[in-house]
Amino acid sequence: MDQFRSCEDLQHSSKYKHKRTIIHIDLDCFYAQVEMLKNPELSNKPVGIKQQHYVITSNYVAREYGVKKCMLITEALALCPKLVIVNGEDLHDYRLISSKVTDVIRQFSVKVEKLGLDENYVDISDLVSSKLASEGVKHVNVIGHTYRNEIEHNCVCGCRKRLTIGSHIASEIRARIREELGMTCCAGVGHNKLLAKLVGSTHKPNQQTTVFPCSATSLVSNLNCVRKIPGIGRKTSDTLDALGISSVNDVQDSSLRVLEKHFGKSLAHWIKGACFGVDDTDVKESRRQQVIGLEEASKMIGSMEEIRDRLNSLIDRGMVLLQEDGRFPTTIRVAVRKYSSREEYSRQRESKQCSINPSIFRTSIAKDHILEAALNLFKKLVDHTKPFHLTLIGLAFTKFQEELPVKSSMLQFLRKKSVEKTSDNDIVADKNIYNTTNQVPDIVPDDESQNNEVDLQQEHLLGVESLKSNETKTNSLEEIDESVLNELPEDIRAEIMQTYQTKDISGASSSNFKPVQCPPGVQLEVFNELPHEIQLELAQGANKTVTNQVKARASTSRRQNSILNYLKKK
Repeated sequence: MDQFRSCEDLQHSSKYKHKRTIIHIDLDCFYAQVEMLKNPELSNKPVGIKQQHYVITSNYVAREYGVKKCMLITEALALCPKLVIVNGEDLHDYRLISSKVTDVIRQFSVKVEKLGLDENYVDISDLVSSKLASEGVKHVNVIGHTYRNEIEHNCVCGCRKRLTIGSHIASEIRARIREELGMTCCAGVGHNKLLAKLVGSTHKPNQQTTVFPCSATSLVSNLNCVRKIPGIGRKTSDTLDALGISSVNDVQDSSLRVLEKHFGKSLAHWIKGACFGVDDTDVKESRRQQVIGLEEASKMIGSMEEIRDRLNSLIDRGMVLLQEDGRFPTTIRVAVRKYSSREEYSRQRESKQCSINPSIFRTSIAKDHILEAALNLFKKLVDHTKPFHLTLIGLAFTKFQEELPVKSSMLQFLRKKSVEKTSDNDIVADKNIYNTTNQVPDIVPDDESQNNEVDLQQEHLLGVESLKSNETKTNSLEEIDESVLNELPEDIRAEIMQTYQTKDISGASSSNFKPVQCPPGVQLEVFNELPHEIQLELAQGANKTVTNQVKARASTSRRQNSILNYLKKK
């Protein structure tokens, strides 16, 4: 007989048993509700939110007419001629409200995990424990609905008390979201994430439901189709179907050894446990986004003019999000989905990425610079000289810096700009590029040729004798692009201008000091205008750099470009 054949066996093997109290918050018809909040006149009208040619969601008034998610607009209007269509392609307001909702939930616990824009898990176990310790059991009745309140199977571990208190906290969270943001939501209360999510959907909208451990198996079994269990996607479902397993009851009766053979031990145990209502996955605290990505889908994208228009649109929307985020990306990524008549390939994406100078986001040319880089990446993904058929194009910003360094070392600041090229490390598969799904395997693009980047200063810095060289090019303020310079903040502009100012005649003459050899790669004219102590510091820094590089023999690391280098005309 297989191990873990029964619910009791699985519950006994659970890491947490029934000790946790978890709430799942699901905002009601989120996109539509945001639009109704912005325009109260829509409140009692059927509303559909469109993206491209589809109604991606609708309010409950529209659903009464049979309007469903991802329905063609023409079909939706045929069912509901008075349907008000609102364009939902700009996600700015949705992201803003979503962030505010999460902030409200964090007032109750820091253990909050975002799931898309409209859902959040929150682990309130610590709050429940503190309430039990300080108040005792004052909450006798569950607030909201109870899923099959099987009191005769009352657990002796105290989970009923904890979940009852959890229902009161869920009610407080929902009330605060309504008071502060005007949004309604549903809530599910359970001792794990799976049960909290499933039970919350049993009573909608603007309601809440609690499930006790004794009803866990019943709740999951009523799903019938195993695909309805959150976390079981198309690929897993297809494999189960091939094994003759299609329902939750089929999984409950299946051999664990058979599941392990096809899914591995860890996933097999999770699938088996989930079908009995057992789920030990933690609520992972959501931190700031690692990727800010947008995409546009269409039945047909087939011209460079359309590609340029769509990239411009994505950049405009992305710049708004970046401004709100406050960080500076150092990498952009372009993704495409090529048309395929074969379903197994119709959802696969390819992507490429490259580095960008974060300093451009302080200037007015940022959009043009990003567009040029994005188009270059696109041309590496798609042969634009031949007819092409895409169904999606996306743009993402990633690898963020919290802030731009206003001042770098003087030596770096004065150095000439190195040649930048995209390396092999910048070519990646588009896995979880927009944090949407990981159920579809992505195509890994062919590798680019080996990076042949050459640092023109490297040869000089590798030899100590290079310090004795006087062969340096003279630069002047004329080499600065004034249109770009004027876009910089006043403090940075002043710092750059000061570098090129003529030394005050009344100051101490450097002739009183022993002349200092100008380090390689530094502008001689500017170097001669520096105070003697700074010249010494630069020379010492260059000597130290040379020593380290001689020991390393050949360092291929790319030096960061300073703002000054960025400003120089090509």
